[in-house]
Amino acid sequence: RWTGPTPIRTASGLASTQDTSSITSYGLTFGLVGASKNTYAASPTAAGSKVFAGQPGKTYYYYAATFDAADDESTPVVRYLAVPIDSSTFRYSRGWLRNASTSEYAGGSVTAVRPGAIAQTSAAGTNYTLLARTGPAEGMLAVYLGAHLLTTLDLYSPTTQHQVAFPIYTAHTAPNRTFTFKVMGKHAVGSTGARVYLDALVASNVPE
Repeated sequence: RWTGPTPIRTASGLASTQDTSSITSYGLTFGLVGASKNTYAASPTAAGSKVFAGQPGKTYYYYAATFDAADDESTPVVRYLAVPIDSSTFRYSRGWLRNASTSEYAGGSVTAVRPGAIAQTSAAGTNYTLLARTGPAEGMLAVYLGAHLLTTLDLYSPTTQHQVAFPIYTAHTAPNRTFTFKVMGKHAVGSTGARVYLDALVASNVPE
């Protein structure tokens, strides 16, 4: 579950194949995918951590490594983190309201029930995932890339679920793309309403 600026903690279990008794320090490297510079932080213990505030729509890499007395480094394991684009920054037609909730990314979502209401956002990436709320009174959402209908999402679920991940698009290149989310005013059998809640868009750019 996304909560905002993400603490990344060094840990011997993440990167090290060394005998832990020989470890003298830990190192953490992180940076923006595609950028030439990175940031390094050292810690004398596995409990050390480094907190950074990532930019929405950007993908970061990070890895931990351990060092022994001879300064030999373990083989690092690279991880990736894509920072979501909060729905509060989307562009909207009429009919949308902000819905505060501590269970959702950045403290809330946007919601609409008016048929034809649209929300748009743009991001560069190779994999796009919409975070949305599902529930017993939620309806259908159409997702477009440009003018092309990609998919129709059913946001109904028997109980309310927050930050549900819906993959919507995958590509091999990462240009800036614009997505439109349209309230359909329809709902699946079992749902008691057609309201939709949009939380965030995750646009990741993980190297292949």
